Amino acid sequence: MRLLPPALTQWFGGRFPFRPTHVVPLGLSCRVAYQARTYFASVTAQPFDWWLTPLAGLANYLADPDPQRIFGEGCLTELTDGGHVTTIVAPEFGFQLFHEFPRRDVGLAARVVDPEWRAHVAEARERHARRLERLLALDRPKNRLLFVRDRADVQGGDEPTSAAADRALAALAEALSRHWSRAEVELLLVNVPTATRRWRDGFPPAVGLQQVSFEDVPGPPPETWRGDSRRWAEAFASAGYPRPSTPSDPPPAVGPPD
Repeated sequence: MRLLPPALTQWFGGRFPFRPTHVVPLGLSCRVAYQARTYFASVTAQPFDWWLTPLAGLANYLADPDPQRIFGEGCLTELTDGGHVTTIVAPEFGFQLFHEFPRRDVGLAARVVDPEWRAHVAEARERHARRLERLLALDRPKNRLLFVRDRADVQGGDEPTSAAADRALAALAEALSRHWSRAEVELLLVNVPTATRRWRDGFPPAVGLQQVSFEDVPGPPPETWRGDSRRWAEAFASAGYPRPSTPSDPPPAVGPPD
């Protein structure tokens, strides 16, 4: 999709701009959480902020969003490197909970997860449950929810990755339409490949769909993970989402307050 200057977005796609009351980043990574919250002046922490969430796993979880499926007994495992725990993973979904547990400095380039992370599982579960409950409670008339998904990261096995992404997107949209049936819902796909146009045929009509693609480059050092805020702002505007009139300070890098 070709990016347009913000001045040309008033009738982009033959519609008025969509002004969301709530913005919900859906991963893949911390970058979309940072950029969406900055652009839309959103200070509310959402359930998947600061997680790494593969698309198929996200659709699977949102089909039955129960925190016990992530934080229940035996549901979490460690990723290790050189004897250190680099992150905590929910294998059923492929979620990497990079910022959910305390970390410590051991002289490496990145801080590692504290060996006693299991003592903090209950706290992490309650935090996620609180955010999830708050999100589900937004299913009300007059609420306009914008879900933002950046990239697919779907492993297709014997089928093309884009075809696997198609199936995961259909499942994700079905979950959104079911859980937020009374609200107005849009799903913005950022740099998400799709195999054919036929996948839209089964897309729930209650979920508005917008897509945008652009060259997503690292941000300026030392916070390269954030991406280029100017390019992201142009992408949001080109998809028909004007910046709110009241600017905000950038949200914290990780672990924003509830």
